[in-house]
Amino acid sequence: MSKKRLCPNCANPVANHPHNGCVLNALVHVVRDRGHHSEERLRQLHATCDVDALWERIGPIIDNLEDGEFSHD
Repeated sequence: MSKKRLCPNCANPVANHPHNGCVLNALVHVVRDRGHHSEERLRQLHATCDVDALWERIGPIIDNLEDGEFSHD
């Protein structure tokens, strides 16, 4: 029997993760759409993600978005 893996960002199950606004889940879906990994590998990447490190890297991008740096007007 396999261990139930939980999302380290929102604590929901990785398998059949609900659509609840979890950014990590959304990013895993982007990786899934690229088609380079098996479903098991995607679940492993999701469950073992260091979310503190992820948010540390994503934070400046969110700051740039907030500051309008991606706007093209």
